[in-house]
This record gives sequence, C-alpha cells and structure tokens, in this order.
Amino acid sequence: MTRRNARAKWIWLAGDFEIRHALLQNLQREERGFDWPAYWHVEDCCKSVVFTRRYYFSEPQTFTVQVEGSGYALIDGQKQPLNGPLTCPVGEQTLTFYVANASGLPALRVEGEQVFSDESWFASDYIDTARWAVMRSIPRRRPLPMPLTLSVNHGCR
Repeated sequence: MTRRNARAKWIWLAGDFEIRHALLQNLQREERGFDWPAYWHVEDCCKSVVFTRRYYFSEPQTFTVQVEGSGYALIDGQKQPLNGPLTCPVGEQTLTFYVANASGLPALRVEGEQVFSDESWFASDYIDTARWAVMRSIPRRRPLPMPLTLSVNHGCR
C-alpha cells in the first residue's frame, strides 16, 4: 500500500480549467426571468489528454491514481488499468497516463512515496506537445464540479 503524499495535486492541460468554467458560465445565463444561454460560439476543454513524466527508481515504486474520466497507464511498455495500486520497476521509467472525459475536464492525480503529480509533469492534447500541466491549488479536491456563484438581477435600481 502507498503512503499518502501531501505534495500530490490534481493536474490537467494548461488553460482547460478556465475554458471549461467559461463554458459552464456562458450556458447558465439567465435574463428577463428565463434561461438565456450564450448565442455565440463557446469553446470547451480538450476531451482527451496524455500526461507524462520521467523518473529514475532505485527500488520498485507503488502508487495510486485517480482520474476525472477514464483511461489507462503505460508503465514499462505495458498498458495497465487504473483500478488499483500500480507498481513501477527499478530503473529509468517514463510514466504515461491517457485520460479522456467526454462530459468534463480530463484530470489526473497520482499519489505515492516518490511518484506524485505536480507542476513538473507534461500534458498534451496530441496537437501541442509542449504544454505544461497545471496543478489545482487544493490538492485533495477534484477539479470539477466547482460551484459557480451566479447572481440574478431582474431589473434596474
């Protein structure tokens, strides 16, 4: 079993958190007493993201993974399901996680003694491979759903 690591953070593709929240806000507008969703083009976050980081291990490492969406890990050239603890062998390893989420923000949280998700990971939308992953400021909380605070003004003062 892995030891909990307070440094582990939720990560996602840079910019996608803001894009997803803009979509939610623009589709929850209300005006004149009824729903008034955006009547302009609205972007959404990437739906399939790959997260990667290189490590060197002097002993095998076991860690757990949480995702927003579904996916799998690629460890030592082998595909692994994300439904239990994962183990990396000794030596240089590239950890790769493929995460997809059709209804929200694809996000990843990896937690182990030496293996943990933070700002040092790379994330890619398969188009731009040089984008950095971004971490959540509250490490244990899932990135979505975040409560949106909306105020309703039905008239002028």
